[in-house]
Amino acid sequence: MPDANVFLIIGAVIALSAFLGAWFNFLRLPLILAYIITGILVGPLLINEPSHQEIFKLMQELGLSFLLFLVGLEIKIDDLKQFGKESIKTAVIQIAVTFGLAFLLSNIVGLDWVASFYIAVGLTFSSTVIVVKLLTEKRDFDSLHGKISITVLLVQDLVAIGFLVILSGINVDGKGFNIASLLITLFVGAVLVALIYFLQRKLLPYLFERLARNLELLFLSSIAWLFLVVAAFASVNFSIEIGAFMAGIGLAALQQEHQIAARIHPLRDFFVVLFFIVLGSEIALDFNFVILGQALVFSLFVLLVKPLIVMVTLGRLGFRRRTAFMVGLSLAQVSEFSLVVLFLALRNGQVDREVVNVVTLTALITIAVSSYGLFFATKIYRRIEKHLKVLEIRDIKIEKQISNTLEDHIVLIGSDRLGLEILKQLQKQNQNILVVDFNPSIVKLLKEMQIDYLFGDITDPDIWEEARIEKASLVISTVFDPNDTEEILANIFKLTKKPTVFVTAAERDWAVKFYNAGADYVIVPRILSGHQVAHLLTPARLDEIREGHIRKDHLDELRETMKKLAL
Repeated sequence: MPDANVFLIIGAVIALSAFLGAWFNFLRLPLILAYIITGILVGPLLINEPSHQEIFKLMQELGLSFLLFLVGLEIKIDDLKQFGKESIKTAVIQIAVTFGLAFLLSNIVGLDWVASFYIAVGLTFSSTVIVVKLLTEKRDFDSLHGKISITVLLVQDLVAIGFLVILSGINVDGKGFNIASLLITLFVGAVLVALIYFLQRKLLPYLFERLARNLELLFLSSIAWLFLVVAAFASVNFSIEIGAFMAGIGLAALQQEHQIAARIHPLRDFFVVLFFIVLGSEIALDFNFVILGQALVFSLFVLLVKPLIVMVTLGRLGFRRRTAFMVGLSLAQVSEFSLVVLFLALRNGQVDREVVNVVTLTALITIAVSSYGLFFATKIYRRIEKHLKVLEIRDIKIEKQISNTLEDHIVLIGSDRLGLEILKQLQKQNQNILVVDFNPSIVKLLKEMQIDYLFGDITDPDIWEEARIEKASLVISTVFDPNDTEEILANIFKLTKKPTVFVTAAERDWAVKFYNAGADYVIVPRILSGHQVAHLLTPARLDEIREGHIRKDHLDELRETMKKLAL
């Protein structure tokens, strides 16, 4: 039974991570960095103490298991179709070229072919959890570069899972792989996957539909399913990470998937914090200058060469330099999957501890630098934009649908959620509207609605010129990126004839800055939503709510929009 000292240690570690996290949040830096630094600071004294190490390792495993469970839960193979063959082609080329160059680089620095193979595997994959977290925080998840990044990460995750499956079936006899053992394990694994597929189709929908009537039971049942599937896979020599991922896949097709994810997210967030803290503590183990030198070389490869591979590929496929840059920067780190692959290779005797430490240190460096870079991606792009023109290898044709004369028109920048409501209101007034958006799903909806649109980024000079902002009577931007908004206002300020301009701010302090920069009105969604709720609380509107009219109209509207977006 653990003594009180263990709880004191855990409490102290979490308190320090919260303290550093508060400072990093104040400095507008990614919180992931705070957690890694916490591990570096307390690792030698607290986490790596033999009596505490096992507990922290268990928490790290739980964090990774919950993480992979949610990754599996959110993976829809059909999503690959949504983003087109160009995104999938980018993922395949990135994986192949990155692996080949990383293998050669590993040989150059003096590693044998087995170590080079595993390091190449480790450097190829990027971190889904970090990219998704930062894209969500920046509200870029539904942007064009966000969609492409997620597609590439999805393909990477599937390939990484394939590596994990193979490694789970490998036994080492001192001379190489035991093929017979591998084939038997793969066969048993295939049987388990088939069983999960059968349960997903026949039993789980029926069971979870009834459990969903009580969210607490839904949460407990999901956790139980996760642990049981992990135990089943572990019993046939697969890693617990494979089991966690397959547990998520098993529930991914359920209607209750979003409810399950919402209930699991807080639990995952807590253990993932501990995952990064323990990851940071690894830097204090077996440290020497050879490991540091190799890690720096590999870090430069991941931070510079790996993004360049993605940028050149996207450029050749016809994407604009901003999109190519943003996707490349998003993938400039080593994945948590990579560490799992290396740990399994270490357990199987394929690599030694030094190789694992090199990749671990590379992961720490690249996660820190790329998180910082992605957080300030727009500012970085602005500084080097002119040097990226070479990426636009092919002539790029702007996708558009324009039927009306672009004069005295209204330009709506962004038509998702808030923008869609604004669009509906403008349509009721029979206004001459041009929508600028870089979300493929939104553009598809605009086509069906016969709305004039430009597919692209308003900060792109070609898109700006095509939209004829100087002839517009009103510009409404629902973009949340403050750097993009500042650029929009700066460009409008340069015009001889300035249209009325509405912009959007997530926070009050940014709203004040935008007013000072010349905005005529700043939309602050939190404030507007409060005003809307206050309006609904008037006696007349409350009567309509009680009668069910408002509820019915709102529900019909939500379903119709969701149906259109899903087409």
